[in-house]
Amino acid sequence: MNKKIIFGVILASLFIGSSLSELAGIKSNVGNTILHDSTSSIFTINKNVYVGGQVKVSSVRFKEYNSLITEGISEMVLNSPSYNFQTIAEEPIMLLDSANGLYLLHGDAQVENYTALGSGNIKLKMKLVTGVLPDTTNKWKDYAHGLSARSRILGIQWSVRDDSLGKVYAGGYNASSPILTGFLVEANNSNISYFLPNLSLNLKRDTIIFLLTYKE
Repeated sequence: MNKKIIFGVILASLFIGSSLSELAGIKSNVGNTILHDSTSSIFTINKNVYVGGQVKVSSVRFKEYNSLITEGISEMVLNSPSYNFQTIAEEPIMLLDSANGLYLLHGDAQVENYTALGSGNIKLKMKLVTGVLPDTTNKWKDYAHGLSARSRILGIQWSVRDDSLGKVYAGGYNASSPILTGFLVEANNSNISYFLPNLSLNLKRDTIIFLLTYKE
C-alpha cells in the first residue's frame, strides 16, 4: 500500500467517526505532509484539506490562525437554531439566534455601507458635522456637509455646546437671554447654514453639532 493510500485511509477514518484517542502517539509523514495526534483530543495536519463531498463533525476549533478561507462555498447550512461565537479563551463575542436575530456581546459594530431596516426600506447613513458658531450675533454661518446633493438629506438634528459653561442646548432652546439657540437651520447642495440670534451673546464662538440622516 503506497503512501497516498495510507493518507486517504487515515483521513477517511477520521471523517467517519473514528475516535481520536485510538490514534494517540501516531505521527505519519506523506511526502512533506505531517499527520500528528499529539494528544487524545487534538489531531493536527500541516497542509490544506480539500473535501469534495459532505463532512459531518461534532466540534471544530480553529486555533492560533489569523483567518479561515473558504473557496467556492456559496451556501452554509447550519442546523442548530442558535450559535455562540467566542474567542479561544471562551469569551463570548456574538450570538446568532434564528428566533431573535444577532447580538453583539462585546465590542462595537461598524457598518461601512448603508443600512436598511427591513426589506424594501430606504438605505440610510448618518454623518456628524461640527463647527464653531459665528463671532457676532444676528448672523448666518455655513458648514460644509460633504454630500453630493441636498435632496439626499432626510433629517437634521442639531445642538449647541456652551464651552464655557460646559452645557449642551438642544436646537430651539430659548429659555433665557443671552443663551438662545434660535430655530433657523437650512441646507443647500454644499452647506448647512445656521443663524445665531441677536440675544445669544453667550454662545458666540461656541460649538454647534449637526447629526445628518441621509439616503443612498
